[in-house]
Amino acid sequence: MCLNNNRILEEFVIKLKQQHYAPSSIKAYKSAVKNFLKAFESHELHLIESKTIHNYILELKCLSDISIAYQRQILVAIDKLYLFNFNKKLNLSSYYPKRKTNLLPKFLNCDEIKALLEGCKNIKHLCILKLMYGCGLRISETINLQLSDIDFEAMKLTIRAINTSNTRTVPVPKSLLISLNEYLLVYGPKTFLFEGQNTPQYSPKSIQNFIKRYAQKNGINKKITPYMLRHSYATHQLQRGMNLRLLQELLGHLNIKTTERYSHITNISTATISNPLDQL
Repeated sequence: MCLNNNRILEEFVIKLKQQHYAPSSIKAYKSAVKNFLKAFESHELHLIESKTIHNYILELKCLSDISIAYQRQILVAIDKLYLFNFNKKLNLSSYYPKRKTNLLPKFLNCDEIKALLEGCKNIKHLCILKLMYGCGLRISETINLQLSDIDFEAMKLTIRAINTSNTRTVPVPKSLLISLNEYLLVYGPKTFLFEGQNTPQYSPKSIQNFIKRYAQKNGINKKITPYMLRHSYATHQLQRGMNLRLLQELLGHLNIKTTERYSHITNISTATISNPLDQL
């Protein structure tokens, strides 16, 4: 983040303290504004329109599957930034996402996951599918993976969060490691694990497109999204007996309530925990 934006962030925090905001609120608003300033560091902030900020939120939702509450928090923080630092009222409240009455995550059953994987003959696409399902990754975490994040010997994967400072480590199933070794021999990526055709990283849109294509091709009659693979991982882990606290750590949820969305599964067994990808 440039020096000017650092100054803006410092002034914003001072304004919040002067307004006697709670330390937890200051921390949350500071984090949201810091990410916003970094995303728009090449822009003239006072010229940014409300619609552009709305598109920024939509992009975050697409990349990181952020909750409705977090979307609202970011918009509130940006609203306050412009009011306190630029004396400008954006009135972003019209862009606040509406709370949904049904927050249960949609997921695929084991047969549908198996059909999706078996129907994929492209080793690059197959590794992406296996990572998102076998490790419960978000689409943003998948495209930001670097070669150095994979420990083949320890069978572990380091995931660095995009919007927070949290880093987590998750186990990698054997079948995924085999596929990754094959993929590396064929494609030979340099830095990022999945490179685009003419870009350093693979694009989220490409992942969305090929997942829909494979779903249609293999008779999965659902409106499938990349996040359904992550939701399927979480649901299937609960079905196999994993407790919510461990699942929270593996998914990288800051709040246990986010993980509790998956506890709609009624027949949670006490079986020995194993990775769902290795059970296909």
